[in-house]
Amino acid sequence: MSILDILNEPWAMVPSKKMDIDAVYMDHRRGPKIDVKAVEAALGSKMATTRSYDVVNGDAIIPIEGVISKQPSLFQAVCGGVSTNQLGAKLEEALADPAVDRIIFAVDSPGGTVDGTKALGDAIYAARGKKPMVAWVDGLAASAAYWLCSAADEVYLKDTTSFAGSIGVIATHVDVSGAEAQAGVKTTEITAGKYKRPDSSYAPLTEEGRASIQDRVDALYSVFLGDVARNRGVDTEQAHEQMADGRVFMGQAAVDAGLVDGVATWAEMIAMKKTNQPNPKQKGLAMFATKEEYEKALADGIAAAAANKTEDAQAIERARIQGVLDAALPGYEDEAKKLAFDGKTTPGDAALIFAKMEKDRRSVEAAAAASNAPPALKVEKTTDEPGASASEKDAELKTRWDAMSAAQKKLFGGDFEKYAKGRRAVDEGISNGTVRAFSRPETKLK
Repeated sequence: MSILDILNEPWAMVPSKKMDIDAVYMDHRRGPKIDVKAVEAALGSKMATTRSYDVVNGDAIIPIEGVISKQPSLFQAVCGGVSTNQLGAKLEEALADPAVDRIIFAVDSPGGTVDGTKALGDAIYAARGKKPMVAWVDGLAASAAYWLCSAADEVYLKDTTSFAGSIGVIATHVDVSGAEAQAGVKTTEITAGKYKRPDSSYAPLTEEGRASIQDRVDALYSVFLGDVARNRGVDTEQAHEQMADGRVFMGQAAVDAGLVDGVATWAEMIAMKKTNQPNPKQKGLAMFATKEEYEKALADGIAAAAANKTEDAQAIERARIQGVLDAALPGYEDEAKKLAFDGKTTPGDAALIFAKMEKDRRSVEAAAAASNAPPALKVEKTTDEPGASASEKDAELKTRWDAMSAAQKKLFGGDFEKYAKGRRAVDEGISNGTVRAFSRPETKLK
């Protein structure tokens, strides 16, 4: 891979760190080449490279620190970093190591190249259920680093000042044509195929080239987002709204967004160790060793569900139907039957529906009655006019009450006193002229 290929490659990384990487490679290209051995001699020690994992009390500690790349690179040798190929080999080794009963990824990374990250993330996700895997973030797990973290069973931040997120993809285009012109050099690329090099670095970026880069970035972002959603057990819409768009979350905000499972010190994380605990976020095929096992378990589950229509389930459905029918008001029997046998309406929902229907009916009747009402009758009250005694009036009301149907009495809660009190108020209103009296055809509730 050339320097320009490295510069123009899509990265899953925080933008500020990507700028640092671009600067290192550009210095390397313009000036004296970086001499790794000379730097080692000046430091007096071997520079950091990816080290083998340590095993502490059954925990395999696999560091993911610095810039992530697919293969060991010049930048990794000079500035530190990890290779996804090497990390994948260590994962396989730890899974097969009988001395290891849990794997801890100790993470502090700004991200890295997209190439290689998805493959390693898929390998970590596929290993769920074999041995517990925890990602522990001491500082930063951004972009490609979080991509890998999300594939573990659980993710924890060391403290409330650690960061996670930056779910996004960045790509740059470096135009070296001006620099070459100053040096008296001109590079001409000979290509076959219309879309072979629309984003060439030996010419200014065209709109076609920009669109080509943007298409790649968008496609990679979709893959990144889909993997995070799968790994964290949420749908892609939720992942996009709560976790993504390139945002970096600190401490409790990362927990609230669903990026991590909590905040825990190293000692606290060691204390919560549970051997061979399958990941609760796993769903479907990922929970089984083979596709055949998954399909068999699925078929067995469907058969069990079909056979589970017990008497209890039938009794619950009968109670629902009867409850809906009982909630019906007089005159709404047909509607009650429809709701009772739709398989979903609860008695409470039915009661609300019937109450609204009755309210609407009464409103319509009241409006119609008001529009057709005759002028108010003025009742002249004379002092010498004989009238019925209170006891006679109560006796008349009782006679009316006894003649009423059960449905009519139900409108007054079956309470004669409530009916009598209302009737007396109406009679008094008519007698003093505050209530208008009019006639209309008599209606009875069914």
